[in-house]
Amino acid sequence: MNKPLVSVIIPTYNRFTKLLRAIDSVLSQTYQELEVIIVDDGSNDGTKEYFEKEPFDPRVKYFYKANEGHPSLSRNYGAEYSGGEFLAFLDSDDEWERDKLKLQIDILMEDQAIAFVYTQATSQSGQQVSGYWFVKSGQVTIPLMFRNFIVTSSVLMKKTDFDKLGGFPIDPSLTIAEDLKLWLKLSALGRGCYLKKSLVRYDVGAGISSNVVKKFECLRDVLEWAVNQYKINPLVSELVIMFYWLRRYLQSRNDVCLMLNFTSEVRSADTNFLVSNLVKWLVENE
Repeated sequence: MNKPLVSVIIPTYNRFTKLLRAIDSVLSQTYQELEVIIVDDGSNDGTKEYFEKEPFDPRVKYFYKANEGHPSLSRNYGAEYSGGEFLAFLDSDDEWERDKLKLQIDILMEDQAIAFVYTQATSQSGQQVSGYWFVKSGQVTIPLMFRNFIVTSSVLMKKTDFDKLGGFPIDPSLTIAEDLKLWLKLSALGRGCYLKKSLVRYDVGAGISSNVVKKFECLRDVLEWAVNQYKINPLVSELVIMFYWLRRYLQSRNDVCLMLNFTSEVRSADTNFLVSNLVKWLVENE
């Protein structure tokens, strides 16, 4: 039986040096039935000029488009031009270990009930970034509501499922948690499989305070959508929302502006009994 082709989609913007390392980590895989689709979101750092002039591995396809500032648009764009039976996603500042695809493709080929495979990831300094105490394999819809433990650069999935779900959701207001929404949809199609092995070197980056509020607003929208979409048990729904506000509180407590925003948001939100009393206690004891 012929080995199935894996299409690896790499969105990029002004990350020329890191992009070359990411590509090299794909082409060095022990599983070699692959193509690499680079979607350049309008880079102006010499990326375009390099790929237009330099001869490259024939498995690498390069697409340049006007800047839109949304990686999900680039991932969906790349998927349209992919020819693989399976899709993998790699951010242009991340890298893979050599046996990443081989281990994942074996799992997906052996068990058709598995919708997607994802792995542990570590930062470039060796710190684990995907650790979590919840169950990570099997039916993972509810665990994902408590925390998105899936690193996008670690995922391998079937292209038919990606197309069936319409790819990464594109919503102007949903700029951060669109990956979580796709994983939740995938979890409704089949089981998730977590490889407890660090196969992704993840660039954590430098988060900035001003993005925290937007991140949590997007997360809240996705959680509310999931609770309604999947008819979650009322008690579990309350716990999910309570955990959301608790996480938001913990990330806001050391910043005066974020804490003011947190207090204002939760007082105006239509929260349940558990959340209302928890937050009231947190604010009063701050």
